[in-house]
Amino acid sequence: MHTNDDIEAELSELLAASTNDLNPPVGSIIEQGVRRGRRMQRYVRIRGAAVAAGVLAVTIGATVGIVGIVNRPAGSSGGPSAFSVAGARPAGSANQHAKVTPPARPTASATKAKPGKTVKLSHMQVEAILGDLLPPGRFVRLPMLSGQPGTDYWANYVQAGRGYQVSVDIVPSGSRNATVSSCSGVPAPDEGPRPAGATPASCEGRNIPGGGHLLLICTGADAWGFYDYELVYDRPDGAQVTLTLANGVSEPSHGNPVTVNAARPPLTMDQLVTVIESDRWN
Repeated sequence: MHTNDDIEAELSELLAASTNDLNPPVGSIIEQGVRRGRRMQRYVRIRGAAVAAGVLAVTIGATVGIVGIVNRPAGSSGGPSAFSVAGARPAGSANQHAKVTPPARPTASATKAKPGKTVKLSHMQVEAILGDLLPPGRFVRLPMLSGQPGTDYWANYVQAGRGYQVSVDIVPSGSRNATVSSCSGVPAPDEGPRPAGATPASCEGRNIPGGGHLLLICTGADAWGFYDYELVYDRPDGAQVTLTLANGVSEPSHGNPVTVNAARPPLTMDQLVTVIESDRWN
C-alpha cells in the first residue's frame, strides 16, 4: 500500500524527469516546490496538534467538573466538590511546570564519515552535530514534524529560555534530481507585518569555491510575524543539505498558533553558512 510520501516521491520524480532539459529550470522549481510543500505540511501539522491538545485539555477539564457535580454529596449546594481525580490538573496548566529533558546525544565521533560519502544520519547524530556547531543551547525535538530517521530533523533550539525552531534535511547523492536550486519565485510575500527590526525577506544564490551552489533565503513572514532563514546547499557530490532557523517556535501563545521570540533568528545568515558548509554532514 502506497503512503502519501510514496505517492509524492513518485509524482515528483515523474515531473522532474519530464522537465530536466527545459529552460528556465522547471525541474529545479518543481523540486523546490515539493520540498517546501512537505515542510509546510509538517508546519501545519504541529499547529494542528497544538490546537487539538488545547481542545483535549478543555474537554478533560469540563468532564472532571461535570462528574464532580454529579458525585457531590446530597445537600451540598456550594463549595468545592469532594470528587477528585488523581493527577488531574486544570486545563491550560499541564505545561506550566513541565521540565523537558532533551535526549542524550551521541559523541561527536559517532557522526564521522568519509568526505563525499553522504550517509543517512539519525536524528540523534544530527542533534550532536548541531550541538557542536551552534552556540551553547539545548534541543527539544519535535517528533510531530520530524520524518523517519535519515530524513528531516526538527527541534526547538533553546537559548536563554527562548526557543527557536531549527531543522535539518539531508538528501544523499543519487536520490534527487541533479538540478541547482534557484531563487525563482522565492521568497513568498509576507502574509502579515514583520516584527520591528526583522531581516527583510530575500533570496541570494552563491557559487561555492571548489564546486557546489548555496541558496540563502530569508522567508516571508506569516500572519503573526514568524519567519526563518533557510539555506539550501547543493553539494558538488550531488547531495543536498537544507538548514532552517526561525525567529520563534510553532507553539501557541497569547491566542496565536505560533510564538515569535525575537525580531530575528538567534544566528546570522553568515554564521549558518559556516554550519551548513561543515564537512560534519558527510
